[in-house]
Amino acid sequence: MKKILFVFICLIITGCATYTGDKLIELASLPAEPENHENLLKVAKAIDSLYDELKLPDERKIPLDDIHNYDLILEKDDIKFAREKQKVFLIKGNIHVSHCHNSIIIARGNIDISHGSNNILISGNNVNISHDRGGSIVVARGKTDISFANNTTIYSTGDLKISHPRNVISLNTDKRKTSWVHINNILIDPLFEFEESFNK
Repeated sequence: MKKILFVFICLIITGCATYTGDKLIELASLPAEPENHENLLKVAKAIDSLYDELKLPDERKIPLDDIHNYDLILEKDDIKFAREKQKVFLIKGNIHVSHCHNSIIIARGNIDISHGSNNILISGNNVNISHDRGGSIVVARGKTDISFANNTTIYSTGDLKISHPRNVISLNTDKRKTSWVHINNILIDPLFEFEESFNK
C-alpha cells in the first residue's frame, strides 16, 4: 500500500510522463552523468518505444546498434551548429544545425535543420527542415515545415507543410499541405497526453 501511495505522489509532484512523446521530450532535461553511456542507453530505449508506437516497418527504422559510439551533447540554452554527424543532442531550448546527418535531436524548443538525412528529430514545439535527403523520423508537438522531404516519417500534432514530398508517411497530422501531391494520414494512438484532451 505504501509503495502504491509513493508512486501516486510521484506522479502528482513530478508530473511523470506516461505518453511516449512526453517521455521523449523529458529526456531533453536529463542531467549530465559521469559516463554518457547511461544517458545514451536511456535515449535508445525511448526511441525503441517510439518505433513500437509508430508501428514502423523495419526499413523505416534507423538502427541504434552503435549509439554508444555517438557523442552526447547536453545544452540548457538555444544553440547552433554548422556540421554534425552521429551525435545525440538533448537540448532544453531551440537548436539550429546547418548540416546534420545520422543524429538524434531531442529538444523542448524548435528544431531547425538546413540539410539532413537519417535523423531522429523530437521537438516539444516546431520542426523546420529545408532538405531532408532521406530517411529521417520527425516527431513534433507543434507544426512541421519541410521544403524537400524524401522517405521521411512525420508525426506532427500541428499543421504539416511540405513543398516537395516523396514517399512521405504522415501520422496523426490534422492538416497537410503540399505543392503538388496529396499525403495520406495514418491515425495511431497519441504520443502526447494533450492530444487525448484535445480529441475529447
